[in-house]
Formats: sequence, C-alpha cells, structure tokens
Amino acid sequence: MPTYTLDRIVDRKIAVLLLKEDESIEIMLSVNELPLNAKEGDLLELAFTENAQIAKINILKKDTEAALKRATSLLEKIKKKNNPTNL
Repeated sequence: MPTYTLDRIVDRKIAVLLLKEDESIEIMLSVNELPLNAKEGDLLELAFTENAQIAKINILKKDTEAALKRATSLLEKIKKKNNPTNL
C-alpha cells in the first residue's frame, strides 16, 4: 500500500495528501474521510479499491514519529551550523 503525508488541511474541509515517494503527486479528499485523530504531518497508508476509490486509511504512528525525529535532528544541525557559538 502506498504511503502519503498529510501535508495540509484547507479551510477545515479538504485534506491534501502527498505521495511519499514522489511529492509532486497529490490527492485531495474530504477531511471526513480521514481517521478522526489524523493531523498535518502524519504518514498515512492508503488502500484503494479496484476502481481507485479509497478503501482504507491507516495512520503510520511509528513512521510519523521517526520522520519527526529526523526532521528535528536536521533542524538542530542546521541551527548549529548557522550559529556555531551555541555549541
């Protein structure tokens, strides 16, 4: 099943998902189709029916947490590189 990032929610109505492997590919769907506890930044696994309708959406909690840790670590490295006096 493909993995998507919940990139943003527009006007509290539309969820924009980006395919993890190619973020130029996006899916827009009603926020009502998302799991209740889904939030921006979550990694989601989508299952589709044979006619390309969304059959199931799972939040990948462990993958989301790992991605957040990587992003936070990278941000800290960038901050230290740009401000070496804060070592």
